[in-house]
Amino acid sequence: MAGKARVFISCGQKDGPECDIADRIKKVLANDLKFESDDDWPYVAKLDPSLKILLPEIFKRLKESEYFIFLDFNREQVLDEKGEIKGVRGSLFTHQELAITTYLDISRICFRAENLIEEKNSLKREGMCSQLLDNIPADQIFPPIDVSCTKEKREEIIVRVVDIVTSKVKQLVKNKQWNPNWRNELYINRDDFLSSSPIWDDDGNRCLVATRYYHIKIRNCHRDKIARNCVIFLGKVEDLQGEGKPINLDIAEMKWTGIRTRDAFISPGSDREFDLLRVATNWTPRSEEEFRQRPEIPGAMPFLNVRCNFNRELVDSGPVRGKYQIVSPCHKRLHFTVFSDNFYPLKFTLDLKIEGNKFQDINITLAKQG
Repeated sequence: MAGKARVFISCGQKDGPECDIADRIKKVLANDLKFESDDDWPYVAKLDPSLKILLPEIFKRLKESEYFIFLDFNREQVLDEKGEIKGVRGSLFTHQELAITTYLDISRICFRAENLIEEKNSLKREGMCSQLLDNIPADQIFPPIDVSCTKEKREEIIVRVVDIVTSKVKQLVKNKQWNPNWRNELYINRDDFLSSSPIWDDDGNRCLVATRYYHIKIRNCHRDKIARNCVIFLGKVEDLQGEGKPINLDIAEMKWTGIRTRDAFISPGSDREFDLLRVATNWTPRSEEEFRQRPEIPGAMPFLNVRCNFNRELVDSGPVRGKYQIVSPCHKRLHFTVFSDNFYPLKFTLDLKIEGNKFQDINITLAKQG
């Protein structure tokens, strides 16, 4: 099952109080509001001495996020041309994160520190930030943290900042403006790799077609966005037996179940299947019970004819038929990618293991997703 909505907390990490505020907000989002909660989410960017390590991780998390919480803390003082204090700057790094989420159109809520008594200690906003942060409502403004104040006063301010942020997010969830139960991604439904059943006659005594098609379900986890023009490719096959060398195959489009077109649409919150394998046998059972048990019959040489079910409308089956044939026993890893016009690509790998000549000898497991 797909996970919960992911929240990126853009919060300064200059000192202890700012880190403490971020951690407390993270706990409320995970425990009380049931947003995604694991080792990575809700995500807070921690300071790292190497930007080469930090930046790719931040960009990846921003791209994956469904929601963004921005807290603008005070930084150094800003002087005018006469050398007089006219305000303080905010956190430059979080401002850059805010600009990226604006471009990515991620749903966000902003909070800022403001000294309502001394204007010279208030945040100065210029450029894009003046457009994004000037109209913040009063209930999204928190008092600045003075590191020189007493421990008790600092704790009082920390509690107030956390309460301001979490109360506003709770209100958004209550009003259904934020929803923890969705994701902006395509997802493979790992619960069901089952195949279509063989076709029996009306009396159930004779198997007319002893063929199975194994399907994989791709889910659109978005709450209201259609996944448009989805295509799926088999890009690589690895042989996990022996040395595990990759098998040289041409990239081929797979077939969406029930349609002949190259691409497909997937409605919000729904699944669409593609044909993974076509499995046929040269042995015709005499009853459904015999089919399920699949005994070895003296004099008969049953075998499974297994192949990847690529889209024949797009791929010339003649030259590639042998390449995509799978012979038992085998243990292979299949690498797939699903592309869509308006979603990031979904990459996943499946392990296919066939140990005999019966349908029940076929085992398909999800090795990796994402």
